[in-house]
Amino acid sequence: MTGRTITIEGVMTPDDIIRELSQKCEKYGAKAALARKAGLHPSEISDALSRRREVTPKIANALGYMQPRFFVPMKKRADAS
Repeated sequence: MTGRTITIEGVMTPDDIIRELSQKCEKYGAKAALARKAGLHPSEISDALSRRREVTPKIANALGYMQPRFFVPMKKRADAS
C-alpha cells in the first residue's frame, strides 16, 4: 500500500466536530443539557468549544463519530528485502 492515498468518506476534522458540537448545543438549548444527554461533563464541552482542550474520543462518540488510530510513515523506508 506504499505510495497510495486512501480517501474515507465522511471524515471530519477537529474543527468540523467543534462546529457540530456547537450546533448540538444550540439544538439542546445549553451545554449542560447536551452533556446530560451525551453522558459528558459540561466542562468537557466548554473546553472543546473554547479550544482549551482537543476534541476527545468521548465527544466524538457522543456526536456519532469515532476517532481512529492509525500510523503514518515519517519518511520513506529503505526496502527491507
